[in-house]
Amino acid sequence: MKRIIMLCSLCFCIGISNAKAWDFAEPNQDGDTIYYNIEYGNAIFDGWNTFAEDCRYKTDTFRIPETVEHNGITYKTGWRFIGNNGQLAFLLGATKASPQYVYIPKALFTDIKDNYSYKIFLMPVYNPYFSGYIVDKEHPLLTSDDGVIFSKEKDSLLFFPTEQRGTYNVPKYVKYVDQYAFVATSLDSLVFSDYFDVQFGYNFIEQARFMKSFRFPNATRSLPNGIGISGEQLEEIILGSDLQYIGGLYFGNKQSALKRIICLAVSPPKTTVEKFYGTDELTLYVPRKSVTQYKYSDGWKWFDRIEPIEPPVVSGVNSAEISWVTNADASSYSLTLYLDAEHTRRLLTLTFDNRGYLQNMDINSDAYTQPQSMARHVRQLAEQQESEGFNSYLSFTVTGLHAGSDYYFVRRTYNVLDEVIDEEQGSFTTLNDMGTAVGQNMSDDASNRKALHNGQLLILRGDKTYDAQGREIK
Repeated sequence: MKRIIMLCSLCFCIGISNAKAWDFAEPNQDGDTIYYNIEYGNAIFDGWNTFAEDCRYKTDTFRIPETVEHNGITYKTGWRFIGNNGQLAFLLGATKASPQYVYIPKALFTDIKDNYSYKIFLMPVYNPYFSGYIVDKEHPLLTSDDGVIFSKEKDSLLFFPTEQRGTYNVPKYVKYVDQYAFVATSLDSLVFSDYFDVQFGYNFIEQARFMKSFRFPNATRSLPNGIGISGEQLEEIILGSDLQYIGGLYFGNKQSALKRIICLAVSPPKTTVEKFYGTDELTLYVPRKSVTQYKYSDGWKWFDRIEPIEPPVVSGVNSAEISWVTNADASSYSLTLYLDAEHTRRLLTLTFDNRGYLQNMDINSDAYTQPQSMARHVRQLAEQQESEGFNSYLSFTVTGLHAGSDYYFVRRTYNVLDEVIDEEQGSFTTLNDMGTAVGQNMSDDASNRKALHNGQLLILRGDKTYDAQGREIK
């Protein structure tokens, strides 16, 4: 697996923006003027002057020649050495003017060694008409597809054009995403297949401009130290269900828009980091049964808030399991079910103490035809956590409901003054027993198992799998 191209961060761009003036200018085969600096016997392509705002190009594709002749001397098109580590910079410019495509010839970027000390920095091009790069088909190390640069084997994604918008579905053959591959990206979302263990380089997403959420693939088992994801509008980062180790993932700062981290792994991934950066400002969401485990795990325990990610209601055929997070200021809770969205046809109201024990059940006999049977249909499922004194969440199953019917709920939290300090409203539909092909209450059947996959709650029964609505998943 070759790791060849690296984009510079925006701060790096600023740092080299004052490069020396160009030494000479020559047209390429299309008649477009290119500016060069002579260094180490090579003609260094000067993107800052070539892509000046008043430049106009003869074709949509800007072609970089392999060699250029000036004053009777033939120079190989080359690159500039930057910094103490010998990084190589190929300046494509960060100006408002640029062509639609930039063509990379077969002789460019052929002398790069495969290690971290020798990388190529491709600078972001800020222009809404820029669509990406075209690599010569005979290039020995690189290839391109829809403007994106890959390694020749296409197993490494090396550089994504900054101006492409919308959603990008990463090809399934990609096994590695290079450092800074998506620096300053304009994408709204980036999608990976959940079934492939993709590896990631440091800071592969840097200063995304429009992305609000990023999700790692479920199959990724390890994230190295130094992984950083940042963006102006990035609100959440989702870690996959198979993650087993995580290094020092950068979780933003006080100036970032990041609000929450979602980790789908049931067992907290191991880490050598004492405290993840940025956790003081974030909420961590984890599988409901794993909340307490995360609260006592290295690294994860430093999050100010750790809350469950499962939906508040999981429907059965004749039942519904309704859950919520406990409130430290709670004196009691209530749960009311209605038969209509306007909340005029109340079915029942359940009240609980601050530890989740049922205190009272008020059934509307006009709406419910068998009120005498309701007492045995209410079951407390929350498990007491003696170490904490109360549960991190409460869960109750109400049965005796009708299959394939709509219900509406209001859940309230009260303080010692009997004031409402928290309220949640929602609705759910009980399952149709014909649609499930199970023929019995899926939530209550002891043979059923629940699993969280890709953020979706699944019900496993025998060799069949159903979603939370009872639809069989093939």
